Amino acid sequence: MSEWKDRLKDKAAAVLHQVQDLDAAEVVLRETSHLSVKVRLGETEMVEEASSASVGLRGFHAQRKALAVTSDRSEAGLARLDKDVREILSCGQPDAIAGPPPEA
Repeated sequence: MSEWKDRLKDKAAAVLHQVQDLDAAEVVLRETSHLSVKVRLGETEMVEEASSASVGLRGFHAQRKALAVTSDRSEAGLARLDKDVREILSCGQPDAIAGPPPEA
């Protein structure tokens, strides 16, 4: 596995370790980068480079579901993500069909 895949896998495992007491949880990690070069009349006119990263956590507990996303991938940011999901779960109303998708 490549280095970035290993890094993402480790980060996902760390997030999921925090939420072991939920009925189920899913984590989504995203890293993107973009490079754009505009050429006009044979001359480089503009070079744009952008990158972004985010972590999303969807949690299920007691027939409730919650989703939170952050771009802060520090330990404090991941702790806040966990707290946000739990807060959303506590505010939601139970829903008989709110649960993880059935296993294939």
